[in-house]
Amino acid sequence: MPTHRRNQTLLLLDASALETQTGLLRNGKWLAFHRSSGETLEALFQGVSSCLSGAGLDFKDVEGFLYCEGPGSVLGIRLAAMALKGWRSLPGLKMAPIYAYRSLPAMAHLMQLQERNGPPFHCICEGGKGLWNLYSNGEMKTVSSEEIENLEEPVYLIPLGRNKESPPQNAEIRPYHLEELPTILTSEALFRRTETPEVYRTGANVYAKWSGQRHR
Repeated sequence: MPTHRRNQTLLLLDASALETQTGLLRNGKWLAFHRSSGETLEALFQGVSSCLSGAGLDFKDVEGFLYCEGPGSVLGIRLAAMALKGWRSLPGLKMAPIYAYRSLPAMAHLMQLQERNGPPFHCICEGGKGLWNLYSNGEMKTVSSEEIENLEEPVYLIPLGRNKESPPQNAEIRPYHLEELPTILTSEALFRRTETPEVYRTGANVYAKWSGQRHR
C-alpha cells in the first residue's frame, strides 16, 4: 500500500471466514472494529454501520477500502465484492482506491511477527474436494492432506470455511482474528490495488447446484 494512503480512513471488508469482520483503519490503528457470526449479507452492513457509529464518522468520510479476496468462503467474498462495487458507484467514492489482500499471507505475516525467533511454518485452509490451500515460503498452492502430513515444519490451520474435511493430523488451529492485524494491514507487501474486486482461488472453479438455503 503506498505510504501516502496510510493516513486515509480505510474501510475493511473481510467475509472470507465464518465470522464477518469489518473495521475502520487509519495510520495503522483501528478507529473501530466489528466481528459478527451472523448471516454474511446482514453482518457486512451492520458491521459497517457499527464501525462508522463507533468512530463518529459518516460514510462520506471513507476514503478507500481494504478487501480480502480469499482464499475462504466464496459466497462471503462475493457478497463483499458486490457491496464494494455498489459503494464505488456513489459519486463521492468513484475514485476511492480498493486494496486487496489474501487471508493466509496476512495470518502468516502476523504469526511471523508474534514468533520472531520461531521455526519456519506453513498456513493452510480448506480448498474443497479433499484439497487444502497451502501458503508456504511466500507461495500459495493447492495440495492433498497426505502432502501436508508429510511436511516437517509446523502446520497451522486457519478456519476460514465450514471445514467439511477432517484436518490433517499435524495441523494446529489458529483463529482468524483481524483485531490483531492493523499494522500488518498497512504492509505494502500484502496488498495489490484493484478496480474489480473478485474471488481469489488457487484451484479450478467448482460449481454446485443451488440449494435454496441461506448461507453465511
